[in-house]
Amino acid sequence: MRLFDLHCDTAGECWKQNKDLFENDLHLSLKRGGAYAPWRQVFAIFIPDTCRGEAAWDYFRQAYAYFSDQLEKHSDVVSLCCTAGDMARAEREGKCAAILAVEGGAVLGGALTRIRELYDLGVRLMTLTWNGENELGCGCGKRFAGGLTQFGREAVREMEYVGMAVDVSHLSRRGFYHVAQIVKRPFLASHSNCGAVYRHPRSLTDRQISCVVSHGGLIGVNLYKSFLGKPGDAGFAAAYRHIAHLLERGAETAMALGSDFDGCEMDPAFAGIEKLQAFQAYLLERGLSAEQADALFYKNAEKFFQNLLQPQSDMLK
Repeated sequence: MRLFDLHCDTAGECWKQNKDLFENDLHLSLKRGGAYAPWRQVFAIFIPDTCRGEAAWDYFRQAYAYFSDQLEKHSDVVSLCCTAGDMARAEREGKCAAILAVEGGAVLGGALTRIRELYDLGVRLMTLTWNGENELGCGCGKRFAGGLTQFGREAVREMEYVGMAVDVSHLSRRGFYHVAQIVKRPFLASHSNCGAVYRHPRSLTDRQISCVVSHGGLIGVNLYKSFLGKPGDAGFAAAYRHIAHLLERGAETAMALGSDFDGCEMDPAFAGIEKLQAFQAYLLERGLSAEQADALFYKNAEKFFQNLLQPQSDMLK
């Protein structure tokens, strides 16, 4: 089975809990993920809403240093990928292609120059906010949420300029549409579900889904039980309903997986990365074609990142 997962929080959890990335008791480990070939994994370093200014940058650098050490320690099975060529090389060598993300634009501390610094460290996508408000704008957790600030608008433009994807998961609805007005390239909601299936402030409306599709972007289905459905209804069937809705909304080329492993509580059906093979089999039983299942689990995300990770000289043409 081919796998491309748009979001996990495992890197930060390994750092906070002093665990090993290869073998651990978390949702995701390199050892268990090695069952998928090829395997591309976006590792997000989460910045808590309690961190702002230099504290946010320091938090990132500590988590980044630990993650970098883990990548070096296990370089026989994982490789940080900053270009499309890096991804191809990782596949040839049978390694996990690790793509680095930041979850929370507070990491910038209000400084646009940090975007280039992050890019040079290997970061290739950034979630603009978490649930609260930061220098870039408002997250979806604010009751009367605003949109992007002027700095947030400038940050989106700078991210596109350097070749970093804009991630709108967690962003307020107003901020989402500000992004859609600004961007020149496809953007993504790396780990967001369908509000029409199960209403939640973190989920996308049908209009937002159509907007992502029209921009050539991605929507990563989130496996967090509180986003999938009511208590006791957050297993395979609940996730299938979100996928079926994306298909109904014309998002067959935009749907992807954004597991949120190690960032939330999962239903036992999704208790680890090893469960995804059974989930794929379930989707095929429910009527998804093999092509649709592969599009969800791999192909759509692969196409998006092949375009994103072209050499910078090509990106700026």
